[in-house]
Amino acid sequence: MARPIPSPGATAPRSRTKASLVALLALVVGIGVGVGPNILRSHGATPPTKFRVDSHRSVSRLQLPGKGHALSATEIQTRLLNSSATSTMVASTPRAAITLFLDALVSTKPRNALDLLSHRDRSKYPTLAIWIQQRQRIIPDVIGYSINEVIERGRKADAVAELMLQPAFDETIGLIPAHATATLRVVREQFDWRIEIGASKVAFHYLSTATINAAAHIWYAAKQHCGSAQQWRTTLYGEGANAIATGLCRSSESPRFSEPATLDGRTDLASFIAAFGPVVGRWARVVRVQSPTAFDLVLAPVDQQWLVIGVLATPQGSGQG
Repeated sequence: MARPIPSPGATAPRSRTKASLVALLALVVGIGVGVGPNILRSHGATPPTKFRVDSHRSVSRLQLPGKGHALSATEIQTRLLNSSATSTMVASTPRAAITLFLDALVSTKPRNALDLLSHRDRSKYPTLAIWIQQRQRIIPDVIGYSINEVIERGRKADAVAELMLQPAFDETIGLIPAHATATLRVVREQFDWRIEIGASKVAFHYLSTATINAAAHIWYAAKQHCGSAQQWRTTLYGEGANAIATGLCRSSESPRFSEPATLDGRTDLASFIAAFGPVVGRWARVVRVQSPTAFDLVLAPVDQQWLVIGVLATPQGSGQG
């Protein structure tokens, strides 16, 4: 049987379709050939421009987990800074973290100490400058230490360390004794252990009052000879303090001294609080002096000795200490 011969119109659509595809392909190739060299030339002529991001408006649109939508612009910036900061200090155990942290304080390497803080603490101290500025308020300058015990509970651990501090005393930082006990909190973050300084505590050990009366005797005797000894500075705190001290010059009375007492209940401490802050009551002690003119000596345990820092008039009606 003879096969039917297709009509000329039956192949026309296929031919037109094929021609269209060829033309489209040629157009794409042409565009590629024309544009490609231009792109290469533009990259070769000038270096690529770094992207600049509006850190306030752009970042605020991020869908952060949890309560991210309620974060302030400052908090968002802080978290971004901390997330981009990488730590070079690695501690595989709680004791290792504490050792590295205290070593960094002893060797005055603030960057290493900052790297060992927890992510929560890093949000409080986002930069090295802030950490250096505020660190001494949290834990003073350490010159030596010993770790007593480390108790690990899951992803947290608590350690007790005895610290040897650099003693200091002035109106800026107040009183820093020579010794303290630190209870340090350590937390596990991913594969490392970090110091959670916000949950840690430092308890200062102040000098015993066993030698405070001897210091008061030395001070009084020096004033009788119109000199000065066992005294912190020339100017004493307390209203009329220097006048009382000067009045002892060339006196010959034999005074009596009371046992040391705290500053609790005193209402005449304005100058002391202004100089050293409200914590002055933690470490200062009062010794009452009974002489022709009764008054109270205020002493501070500076390093390994008691020094007179002020004189207070004895309140009326108060008995002998």
